[in-house]
Amino acid sequence: MAKVTLFDLPSKDPCRTWSLNPWKTRLFLNYKEIEYDTEWVEYPDIAPKFKAFGIPPNTDGNTPYTSPTIRLVNGKTETYIMDSKKIAIALEELFPKPSMHLDSEYLPQMYDLVAECQKYLMPFWMPSVPADVLNPVSAEYFYTTRLTKVGKPLQELAKEATPEQWDKSRPHFEKIAALLKTNGGPFVMGDSVSYADFVLVSFLQFIRRSHEVAFTKVLAVDDTIKKVYEACGKWLERDSF
Repeated sequence: MAKVTLFDLPSKDPCRTWSLNPWKTRLFLNYKEIEYDTEWVEYPDIAPKFKAFGIPPNTDGNTPYTSPTIRLVNGKTETYIMDSKKIAIALEELFPKPSMHLDSEYLPQMYDLVAECQKYLMPFWMPSVPADVLNPVSAEYFYTTRLTKVGKPLQELAKEATPEQWDKSRPHFEKIAALLKTNGGPFVMGDSVSYADFVLVSFLQFIRRSHEVAFTKVLAVDDTIKKVYEACGKWLERDSF
């Protein structure tokens, strides 16, 4: 059986998973009870480390090297896979049971809805990540790269974390709640957990780590959101190794 190493982004002590994309992979591994090790990599070390491994850079997006990345060692064969979507496909092929239902019609819908929520909540979570979550070396990297991305200092972005901005995000969370009600919950497919649930719960856990007040507001939108988060609770427990 393949030996799995997850390359994840560390937080301040006590070091725990915090970022939404590594959480997708970690939830997958925890749910399937796949044995794995964690190697923590600070933001500025990602590119040189992954280049040294011989990993081809991402061809889409503006960041050539990203977390999560996994290493699969099977006998003498060593394979690196970068990007949570590609990792999910590879792991599903290697460990097909229980199914993550990657072909579910709900998965692309959840990706789109979570992306909208993430965008509207950006003034809440983005300034908090370097201030409250990251170690100094990664915080400096985050400030610099996000200044380029959003076109303003994060201190200025934080001023936009207003009740009015929250109100803009709420309809998108209501759409998520409606999707969760499709099959009676607690999961989007009803009683069966799927990767679509992990896409959502990864984001919820990310918001919890970066902005507790926003997290409380999100859970209060509709009880279905709280229920799916709690239903995935046991797969959130392993977050530090």
